[in-house]
Amino acid sequence: MGPVLRLVAARALALVPMLLGLSMASFALVHVIPGDPALVMMGGEGTTQAVEELRHQLGLDRPLHVRYWEWLTRILHGDLGQSLYNQTRVSEELLWRMPTTLSLVALSLVFAVGLGVPAGLLSAAFRDSWIDHTARLVTLVSLSLPSFWLGLMLIILFSLRLDLLPIIGYEPITRDVGKALPYLILPSLALGTYLSALLTRLTRSSMLEVLGQDYVRTARAKGVGEWLVLMRHALRNAL
Repeated sequence: MGPVLRLVAARALALVPMLLGLSMASFALVHVIPGDPALVMMGGEGTTQAVEELRHQLGLDRPLHVRYWEWLTRILHGDLGQSLYNQTRVSEELLWRMPTTLSLVALSLVFAVGLGVPAGLLSAAFRDSWIDHTARLVTLVSLSLPSFWLGLMLIILFSLRLDLLPIIGYEPITRDVGKALPYLILPSLALGTYLSALLTRLTRSSMLEVLGQDYVRTARAKGVGEWLVLMRHALRNAL
């Protein structure tokens, strides 16, 4: 096993106790929060006897460690349980919302990669120029902005002031891509800005390291065009 695979395996093994600890803490916090799931399922109008019977059916009257073990066992078998609000399987709810989540994540990644990699390339190609300074300043600001605040500013600018994009609503992307995109642009920008800035910084750092290699200087000495050197030799190895 190579060093990279050993590192990946070690990180994966280290995640196991971390995930177990987080699951224990989350499970305990959920049961410490005020409120009775049985009462919620009955709409807050059940009698004391009916609520107690439902609590017994749900196993809420059992010790906390017993409930945690049963919950963990079901999770490992793919059983995510039942929603307390609409009485449907949690797995069905997740599958129903999965296309929306995946489309939002995909568009955020497209925005981040499409802006971050070219910005990092230009920043490295024109090192210490106004392009480099501007890219580094924008990157620093983008890394410092909370996503929720940036989302609010995007709503104010593009929806309230310019009236270009909708604030609420959604159109499934599987039904009509053209109608779905306007609803996805603002949240994708808010989510992808941080990753875009991170990619800009990483691409710039990698490009500067690669541009100092011997094979890049050799390509330039042979008369290869600068942009061909950047795109074919430097960027490919930097990524």
